[in-house]
Parts: sequence; structure tokens; C-alpha cells
Amino acid sequence: MIDFDNNKIKAWACVLMIFTFSLLFSLGNSLSKYKKLSATDENVKVKSQENVFTDVQDEITLWDWDIDNMAAINEDFNRYYPNIKVKMVHVPYDEYIKKIKTAIATGDELPDIGKLEMDARGKLISMDLWENLEAEPFNLDRENIHDKLIPLCVNEEGQVIGIESGPGPAGLAYRRDLAEEYFGTDDPKELEKIFNSWNAFILKGMEVNQKSKGKVFMMSGAEDIYTVLGNQNSAQLIKNGKLNIDDALIENFRIIKEMIDKKVIDRLELQEPNCWQDSFESGRYIFYPCANWYPKYVIKANDPKGKGRWGFMLPPGGPYNWGGSLFSISKTSKNKEAAWTYIKWSFLTREGAVSYRDNMGYLSPYKKIYEDPKFYDIKDDFFAGQALMKIFSGILDDVSQIYISPYDQEIYESIVMGLKGMEMGISDEEALDVVKQDILRKFPELK
Repeated sequence: MIDFDNNKIKAWACVLMIFTFSLLFSLGNSLSKYKKLSATDENVKVKSQENVFTDVQDEITLWDWDIDNMAAINEDFNRYYPNIKVKMVHVPYDEYIKKIKTAIATGDELPDIGKLEMDARGKLISMDLWENLEAEPFNLDRENIHDKLIPLCVNEEGQVIGIESGPGPAGLAYRRDLAEEYFGTDDPKELEKIFNSWNAFILKGMEVNQKSKGKVFMMSGAEDIYTVLGNQNSAQLIKNGKLNIDDALIENFRIIKEMIDKKVIDRLELQEPNCWQDSFESGRYIFYPCANWYPKYVIKANDPKGKGRWGFMLPPGGPYNWGGSLFSISKTSKNKEAAWTYIKWSFLTREGAVSYRDNMGYLSPYKKIYEDPKFYDIKDDFFAGQALMKIFSGILDDVSQIYISPYDQEIYESIVMGLKGMEMGISDEEALDVVKQDILRKFPELK
């Protein structure tokens, strides 16, 4: 039984206040805030003509929320496999699991290829819908996949049931003009020396807030900084089948609460919609969490005139992984050979790696690509000539280990409630209790 002392009453009062807000704003707006760029105008130039005229002839279905950007990938694929038609079915990001469950309940066909995004991956893997790609007729050799990605591709039995489409090594993007103004340099290496700890980050953030008279913050709010801290944290939220929130999150929440109270970070999530998108141009925030997909799909989309004023650096604590999607073949697929041909070309060939690099800005899971030091050595003028993809590929080995569970999506929703609670004034201890009680309400078996 919960002891409803004054502190608990205050904490849960905040929960009741923010619960509806969290559902309507966080879930409904979290993805809509990422504006989409159109596919690149430059065509991928693939020289090799190996396997162009395959005997495989089929139509495969792929459920995806990003079909516009996938069009260029499919066009490149059809240069090699013109007899395989890829039918894209648009499924909104936040409706993907519901669509899968509905198809199972009604007996409708699942897609030949499913896309298992990181947030919902654990739940989708646990549903036992996907083929073991190391078995016949696929015979995948896991040695061809980058070693760091294998744990993200396996089920509880250790079987590889999909291939990661876009590894998400991440750090911090920053506004060069603001860095120069408040820190005296916009050089990423110098900034990494300045911010050698989160305590140094907090102290500098206090200076920024004072100098700007409260108009500029280090980051937008609790969710953005948690993206960094939470993904750097290799502690398991569920350990031996039980909730491990206290040990896993206590330090993260302490740091975030200190940043809120000392006005190092803003409380953007409590403000009106579109403030976050507008902030990229307005210069209200210096730093943003930034994975390899973030520059194209977020920064350049929301700051189209910002060429040259962005930089990338590693945060205190080092790189982390943020995002990614697993491409898997459903067990009910009637077109397994064609589906495997598509996945193998996309993620285990140089040609597929070129297409994803040039059209989507994604890194490849194909291990051999990383033997070529020039493959990702492409300067990005938006980031003042930094070779972003080379930097991202170089830090992939150093990202923290991620543990996937069927509870991940709901646990994150509970964590967001705690983060919003701290922004509204409750303590980090109270917020941690909010998170824990909300998770146990949904999953009492974790107690």
C-alpha cells in the first residue's frame, strides 16, 4: 500500500495534472515535431552491376512510416533487382504496434518485412513473429554485421531476427555562434575540453543564463538532456525480471533536477507546441542531442538557412546510441526469398550502404564498410565542413551497451512523467517514485 504522506500527495497531484498533458502533447507531438526533408535530388551512383538480373520475381510489402524517403532506396534496389516490386504501406509511427496486433487478431496478412523501431523493438521481438535469419533458407552469417549491433538484432534465444538499418551513434549538436559568444570558441575539440564533466556543464550553463539574462539555455528541457544521460547509462532498468529503477536512474534524475533548478536547461516541454522546432533558428538553446540521422531530419529541416552555424561534439560521458530500426521478415511471409534479397542488398552490400549513405544519411550495419576509411569521409557544409558521417562511424564502437526488453516503450512513458514532474517542481526523489509506481501499476509482475 502507498503511504500517502504530504510529499507523496504532492507528487501524485502533479502526476494527475501532467498525465493528460503527457498523453496529448508528448505522445501526439513527439514525432510530429520532426519535420521531414524531401529525398535528396542527387542520384546514387553505383558502379557495380553484380546481380542485376536476378531470377527472383515477386512483390514484397514493407510497412513503414517514412515511405517518401524510402522511395530513393527502392529505386536503387530495382536497378539491381528489377523483377522485385517493393510495395510500401504507410503505417504511422505511433500506430505500428497497434497495426501489427490488429492484423494478428483479424487474421490479416502481416507485411513481408516489418520495421522494428528502437522504442517498441523489445515488445515486437517478444511477439515471436519474425524469422531466424541464420536458419534456412536465409543462412545469414552474423560475422558480416558490425559487432556492436548484434545485441540489438537478437531475440531472447540469441537468434538474429533482423538487421539494424541505421545505427544511431550520437553526441551533441551545437550552435557555433552561441558557443563562440558564451564559451569563447566554436571548436569541437576545445569545447570537449571545457565540458569534461556534467558538473562543468552545469557551471557553464549557470553562466550562460546569467549573461543572457535568462534568454539562453544550454538545452531545451528535461527530455532532451535525458536522451543523452539515459542512453549513456548502461544500467539495466529491468534486472533478473525485476524493476531496477532506483539503481539505474537515481543519478540521472539528480543531475537533471539540478539543471532545472539552476536554470541550465529550459522547461520547453511545458510550453506551447512548435517552440521546439522554432528554437533551432531562434538561438534560444546551445546544445541538442544529435544522432547520425538528426542533422538531416531535424536540424536542416528546422533551420534551413543555418548553413555553417552548426557543430558536433562529444558530450561529457562520451557517445551513446539513439534510435535505429530493425528490418525483419515475418514468419507468415509468402515471399521470403524476395524479402531476404531486399534486406541483404540494403544492409549487407556496399551498394546498399552507398544508397543509404547518400539518400538518408544512415550508417550501414555491414562490417566491411568500416574497413574503408574514405567511405564516410564526406564534409558537411551545414556543420562548417565537419565530416559528420566519418565522426559517427568512428564512435560507433564506443557507444554504451543497450538492453532491450518488452517493457521499454511503457517504461519510457513513465520516465517522461517523472521528467515533467521535476519541471513542474517535484524533487528528483519524488519523480523517481512517480516513475516506479507508474511502471508497477502497468506491470505488477516487475515488483
